[in-house]
Amino acid sequence: MYHISSISILLEFLSDTLSIHVVGHLPHLQQIFRYLPMNADGRLFTKLGDIILTTRQALKTPRKDIFTHLLASDRETGLIMTQQDLKQHVLLTITVGAHSVSTTLTRIFAVLASRPDVQARLRQELNDAFDGDGVQPIETVRSLKYLEGVVKEGLRMFAPLVGGTPAVAPKGGITLETGDFIPESTQVWIGQHVVMSEERYFPRATEFLPERWMDQDAEKDGKGNQLIKDRRAWIPFGYGTHACGGRALAMEELKLIVARIVREFDICFGQEGDQPFKYDEWAESWKDFFLTVIEKIDLRFMPRAELRSEVGI
Repeated sequence: MYHISSISILLEFLSDTLSIHVVGHLPHLQQIFRYLPMNADGRLFTKLGDIILTTRQALKTPRKDIFTHLLASDRETGLIMTQQDLKQHVLLTITVGAHSVSTTLTRIFAVLASRPDVQARLRQELNDAFDGDGVQPIETVRSLKYLEGVVKEGLRMFAPLVGGTPAVAPKGGITLETGDFIPESTQVWIGQHVVMSEERYFPRATEFLPERWMDQDAEKDGKGNQLIKDRRAWIPFGYGTHACGGRALAMEELKLIVARIVREFDICFGQEGDQPFKYDEWAESWKDFFLTVIEKIDLRFMPRAELRSEVGI
């Protein structure tokens, strides 16, 4: 219940709050922005966070999750997060956990509808690996190279964060390879979409090529192959110490959902018919409200069982 409600509330909140992507780049203005009145969707979203936090704090369970760590005291300082800190983490978890996965999946399914050859190759890999219907064992899902390539390529081309996340220049500053100097404590935003669509790192960057992630043997230096010049440029979850804490969960969630849908459904475009994959046109319509907000994509999911019966299989 919380999951479905939070997505709809979040979408309304992001759509109405046009200044979020601007304020995010101005740290001092953020301190003022937090005291400004919220709209109705913002208040409802905050209330939802309070309910989830209160419910989780009352839950007595041996199962460890991200809040097991957030609720515990810091091992070095002994500090404990305040209730306000915890609430902010709840809101962030809802935001990045629900919205980012849903928009990434939508665009992956759209590109599969536009690329029947990729969809067919992926379905063949899945059919070779699994017997019967239902949820596939995660151990087997992890071993599927083409599925992993589809998900990684989807995250490269359809980054959940267009503008990226900030990094802070270290003490003493840093001199870049270009010779430019960044003073210490300067906040630098690294645009994930810009980096991951750069031809210097990913040749044929505007093409959806799951196979670019499969040529592991060709990576002699551990950095890349002919379609990946520098693997470090793949940063949909951020990079380094402050990379997304839910990265492993998100990857497995994306793989499981894509595998289940592709095995059981043929994916095609809806009433508008075939829509050739045009990366530049798709990217032009995205909106940066901290998270990427996309326009409606009309897709049709045809059950494979019905297709088999229609052709007499």
